[in-house]
This record gives sequence, structure tokens and C-alpha cells, in this order.
Amino acid sequence: MEKKNKVIVRKILSLWWILLGFTLVFAGVGMYIAGRNVIHKRWKIYGIIYNIAIVGSSVLGEVIGNDNFSGIGGVLWIIFMVHSIKITKEYLIRREILSEADYKFNKEDGLKEKIRREYNLNNNMDEFTNKDEEPTNEFFKSSLSNQENIKQAEIKVDINHALEGDIAKIPSIGSIRAKKIVEIRNTQGAFKDLNDFAIRTDLKPHIVDKIRDNIYFEVSEENRVHKTNSNRVKRMVDMQ
Repeated sequence: MEKKNKVIVRKILSLWWILLGFTLVFAGVGMYIAGRNVIHKRWKIYGIIYNIAIVGSSVLGEVIGNDNFSGIGGVLWIIFMVHSIKITKEYLIRREILSEADYKFNKEDGLKEKIRREYNLNNNMDEFTNKDEEPTNEFFKSSLSNQENIKQAEIKVDINHALEGDIAKIPSIGSIRAKKIVEIRNTQGAFKDLNDFAIRTDLKPHIVDKIRDNIYFEVSEENRVHKTNSNRVKRMVDMQ
């Protein structure tokens, strides 16, 4: 019960800005402060407009001696006070949510650290330890890109024995090219080397350069026999 009372008192005290509305000079300032406290841009704009309109109307009425302007200022002040009271509930909710967000942020620090380790970002984060600036989105994109490049570099596929699915996993190859490669390998025999592979598959030079570290060519006795038999079949067909 005591804790609940403290929460209520704390909420009431957080609405101190509404008291500024009872002073003519600071009319609108309270709403501006409320908007700044809960990061609400529209309330800040309203506060500035109310202040200029109310104070300006009252001052103008005094200067030119026209009560009509003073009356307009009074009407605007009433509208401002009603508006201020109306937003108090939303203000308290926004303030509570922001406080919870700060709590959750601190609570999730451990999870963030775990994810950084998973992406191997901790070592890269060290360079920011002694700097005021925070790592940017580009930094994280670059780090993830480096991790992806490392994974791609670890791929080593024997083109002469690998399954079509494994060949398709090679960067820049894909399922269509993999199917073509397997078809050429089965009909024409094993590939001798990278140069032979590039010529027979008709791959563009920039793709060959990109995958050269991901592929190799083991020519087994089975491959040689297959190639020999294929050539014999071709010769017999040609003779006929």
C-alpha cells in the first residue's frame, strides 16, 4: 500500500509543468516541457504556439487599449488549460513506457553481448573503447560482411565428385550453373584444372576469379574411365 502511494505521489509531482499554465507569461511553456520530457514533438510545437498566441494577444490588447485582444487571449488560455489537462494521462503513460524501456535496455545488455559474440563483433568493438563515437550501422554491416566472406572462403568443393547441391552452394554459382556443370562433367568427363573448367563451362572471367579459392579438381581413375568410355562412344557414333 505504501509503495502504491509513493507511485501516485511521484506521478502527481511529475505533472509540475501544468502549474506554469496558471501564469500568463509562461502559458504554453509547461506543454513544451512536457513534450520535451517524453520526446513528443507535437506537444512542443503546441506549447510554442500557445505561448506566442496568449502572451501576444494580451500584450497587444494592453498596448492598443483594445479589450477584444485581451478577451481573445483569455479564450486561448482556457483552451490551453483544457488541452494541458487532457494530455496529462497520455503524458504519464508515455513517461512510464520510457522508464520501462530504459529498464529493459539495461536488462538486455547481456543478450546484446551474447549476440555480439555470436557475430564475432567483440574484437572489432575494441577500437571504439577509447572513443566517444559509437559504432554505426555501416560498422556492423561491414563486420557481418567480413564474417560472410570468411564463411565463403571456407567452402572447398571438389568439382569432379561433388553433388549438384554442394556445387550450387559455391558463391556466384547457384542451382542453374551447378546443373550445367554436372551435366558437362557426366557427358564430357572430369575437369582437368581451373582453366579447363572455365573453358568448358563458359563461365565469365570475373566469376572464375571469385570462385577459384572455393573449388579444386581431383581426377580419379573412375573419372578417367568414364571419360575414356564417353570418347569411345562418340567415336563409334562418328564412324557410323
